Amino acid sequence: MGKLEAKRAGKKPPTRDEVAFRKKLEQMDRELKRPTHYRGKLEELSSVVRTQDDLSGDMLSTVDDENKKNIKLFLKRQMDGLQRLTKELQKQQRHLRIIQKGISERT
Repeated sequence: MGKLEAKRAGKKPPTRDEVAFRKKLEQMDRELKRPTHYRGKLEELSSVVRTQDDLSGDMLSTVDDENKKNIKLFLKRQMDGLQRLTKELQKQQRHLRIIQKGISERT
């Protein structure tokens, strides 16, 4: 029993809220100690993060200035294409709203 618990126990019994909170904490502790439930997932995520860190470190060290320029140009073209696509989709969305409005007025 901790010092605070011992001091508190000498004065008065724990309240219902304190007992419920303690039970909830104990349940969470039991769940965390289950080896297959969280620990396996945590180890899997840790492995993925380590792998990504290893790969990104290797890739960054091998990219020269010429390739960086090519990557930048490629990403700019991608961005431009996405902006055009967005504008076209917004235009089509306006057209669909007009069509829907016309259909709803007929009914």
